Amino acid sequence: MAFIKVYKITKNCHKKIEAIMDEKKAGDHELIYKFTTTSESIHKLDSAYHIVQRFPVDEYVKPEIAYQIGMEVATRFLKDYSDYVVATHTHSKVLHNHIIFVSTSMNEDEAYSQRYEDKLRQLIIQLTNDCCEKYGLSTIQYR
Repeated sequence: MAFIKVYKITKNCHKKIEAIMDEKKAGDHELIYKFTTTSESIHKLDSAYHIVQRFPVDEYVKPEIAYQIGMEVATRFLKDYSDYVVATHTHSKVLHNHIIFVSTSMNEDEAYSQRYEDKLRQLIIQLTNDCCEKYGLSTIQYR
């Protein structure tokens, strides 16, 4: 795993979601997944978190495997507690996943603190490393 980025989206969530769900970037609608727990549209979010998992160029990873890793991380981390979108982008040299999930379904005190974001990043790295090891891929080091 070459890179993981986790950050909070505080405005225009619908634009971010539309961008990651763009089939021109994903190359295939089978590499896009949306999970919702409510009837309210995930596109009407005020706040969410965005995870980017980028795979190394020199380590060939099939798009289906990258997508599976994104799905496994999202389902293991979020289970059925939060709405989320997973998309694997194949449009550039660097194969990468985007995971956007609703943060309002979490405890508000935790969802917006820097301490929570640090713990969240470490958990995502750990889950991603577990999945990458399962598929024989490199992992990322974290503190």
